[in-house]
Amino acid sequence: MAISSRSRMHTAHRLYGRLGFVRAPERDWEPVPGLRLQVFALAFSPNPLTEHNI
Repeated sequence: MAISSRSRMHTAHRLYGRLGFVRAPERDWEPVPGLRLQVFALAFSPNPLTEHNI
């Protein structure tokens, strides 16, 4: 899962970090010229049920 955010949204970036998201600068993008968005990504386990022995 990925979230895009503007660089000046520091409070949101802290929240993303607390939720387990990490910066993925290789995925940063510009939806329109001059609007650069930073990407924060969260990796999921391929099969979370087996990880927890459920």
